[in-house]
Amino acid sequence: MSQSTMHSIDNLHAKLMGEAVGRRIQWMVLATLLFCFAGPAAWALDPSQPPAANFDLSHWKLTLPDATASDIGPTQLEAGATNEFFYTGPDGAMTFWCPVTGGVTRLTTYPRCELRELLDPGSQSVDWSGYGTNILNAQCRVTQVPSSGRVIIGQIHSFTGNAYPLVKLQFDKGRVTAKVRESPNSSNETVFALGNVGISNLLTYQLKLEEGLLSMTVNGSNQAVNVFQTDPAWNLQTFYFKAGNYCQDNSGPTNEGAVVAFYQLEVEHHLPSTVPVIMFTNCALNAAGDYSLTLLGPGSGNYFVQTSTDLSNWSHLLMTNSISGEIAFTDAMAPGARFYRGGMFSAPVSMQSAAEASGNLRFTLIGPGGVNYFIQSSTNMVE
Repeated sequence: MSQSTMHSIDNLHAKLMGEAVGRRIQWMVLATLLFCFAGPAAWALDPSQPPAANFDLSHWKLTLPDATASDIGPTQLEAGATNEFFYTGPDGAMTFWCPVTGGVTRLTTYPRCELRELLDPGSQSVDWSGYGTNILNAQCRVTQVPSSGRVIIGQIHSFTGNAYPLVKLQFDKGRVTAKVRESPNSSNETVFALGNVGISNLLTYQLKLEEGLLSMTVNGSNQAVNVFQTDPAWNLQTFYFKAGNYCQDNSGPTNEGAVVAFYQLEVEHHLPSTVPVIMFTNCALNAAGDYSLTLLGPGSGNYFVQTSTDLSNWSHLLMTNSISGEIAFTDAMAPGARFYRGGMFSAPVSMQSAAEASGNLRFTLIGPGGVNYFIQSSTNMVE
């Protein structure tokens, strides 16, 4: 049985957390949720065992650099799968070998022997948002590099839209840099230097995304940037971690390539335990006898207002985007008591529309990933 410093919650809890991240409504108070997986064994790594005996691989799939860039799922990994590209080294390390001549995945240029995180082992579409706290801790050695000198050893990758990587941690001739994508809609990258480690030396790294703040640490050297501020479009994305050997070379003899040996691999996900304050102000009756209010929220996002006459049955009065978090609205009052509540969807949804020649409107809904969506229409903002 695989061991970890903190054992994972079962698959059902992992799936529920992945969906909750995408659909969290911020007037509901949520408890902090934590699970970890793929940690190192509590004792020394055993070189006589397959990687899954030393690491919990139940929430990862592996892409190989074989001719078809095939995948090995978590069930096969947990059963002890090994091959010429993925095996246990003589010191017990989980070892990834990637030749420059290996097969490549769709729309990519370079081969890889790389793990891809799966919150739900049965689905790639259940991923996490940049809200809460999401951490990848790893320790490895790069023992061989291709002629280019470059190999990527860790990533935070986005899932929706263009599905660009948010950050790639690259070993480059002994130096380590973090290449951060400036926008999910752009190929431009900002490069952060994280020190000179050298070939075959121990490299301890952490990739952390917490409420939009991306932190990258290598052997104690840290760089950070708030990606929600550099481009708010990042908060529309969902993400997953990757770790292993993404060789940045595709030319040379069959014995040329990269080797990366891992001694630790641990993931943590925490949902926020507190929520932003949302309140109503400027409550007044206008000259027409209608009730006007202003909703104040914590900032840019998608907001909703619901109404009720009995505090049991609620209906949506409006759902709208706001840059400032301040929304003024009016409700046509009906006789009797009227109650209001407001909230904010933490994973924003946007819509793009265009008029067709027929006079109809065509819409594209853009959301955070693998969750359930709905669209409502109204002619009066009430029904």
